[in-house]
Parts: sequence; C-alpha cells; structure tokens
Amino acid sequence: MIWVEFVMCAMLIVGASALLSRYGDVLAEKTGLGHAWVGAILLAGVTSLPELVSGVSAVAWLNAPNLAVGAILGSCLFNLALIAFMDLAYQPGSILAKAQEGHILSAGLGVLLLGLVAGSTLLGAGLNGFGLFGFSFVSLIYRASPRTPYRISWGGVALIGIYLGALVIVYWQG
Repeated sequence: MIWVEFVMCAMLIVGASALLSRYGDVLAEKTGLGHAWVGAILLAGVTSLPELVSGVSAVAWLNAPNLAVGAILGSCLFNLALIAFMDLAYQPGSILAKAQEGHILSAGLGVLLLGLVAGSTLLGAGLNGFGLFGFSFVSLIYRASPRTPYRISWGGVALIGIYLGALVIVYWQG
C-alpha cells in the first residue's frame, strides 16, 4: 500500500511540474523578471519545497540530520543529472549551448554554496560545531553551535545571507 501512495504522489508531482513550467514562463514574460531568474529562483524554490518539508521533518521529528542532508544533496545531484535527459528531449541541439549566460552565474553561486557545505562536512563531526571559516554549515538547524537567539547557527545565517545575495546578483544579471 505504501508503494501505491508513493507512486500516486510522484505522479501528482510530475503533473504539477508541467504546469509550473508553463506558469513560470508566463510569469517571466508578464513581469519582465527574466526566464533565467524565474527558473533559477521561483521554479527552483517551489520544486524544492518537498526537500524542505522532508528535511525539516527528518531533523525535527526523527532526529535524523543525515537523512535531511542526504536528501538535499542527493536531490541536487539528481537534478544536475537530469540536464542530460533534458538534452535528449531538446532536439535543436545541446540544451546547455542554448542556455542564457545568467545560468553560468547561477551555477557558479551554486558551486560556492555546495563547496561551503562540502567543506564543512569534510571537517568531520568533531569540528562540525566550528565549521568552515568559523561557520557550521551542515548543522544549519540540527545541532549548530553557537546558536543565534532564533535557534539557527551563525553559519546558517551566513549560508542564507549568501543565498539572498545570489538572488540579487542573478536578478541584476538579467
């Protein structure tokens, strides 16, 4: 029974994703925000909501930070591999050759954020409270030390700050 529910949820997500792409295209046209920004920020944010909910659930209810981090990083890897499959569907040529230059900036900023997370992970569990450059990126919500008054690590604050800065930079790039 659980597999049937899982497949039904997956089919619902696939159907909603097709609609999201259409609505994202319309939003980009009508608002003038640009296809690169709408895709990199709005569509990426909406389609990442399942990872957010499952990650917070894994940390808050199950006390399983490895499940949360693994789901988010695994999703990132899977999404990058999907570019190859989209390349097959895009018949005029290579999808990356036709992508706007704004995606180069998004990719670079994504590499920066992933590098910070990976670097913090490589420091190991003993140093994870300290983190990379004084920040604990992996323990964003779970066991960050020291914490702000709002129960998020200062490293989490820095990671969010870098992300918000990336939003602005991608928007200015057009």
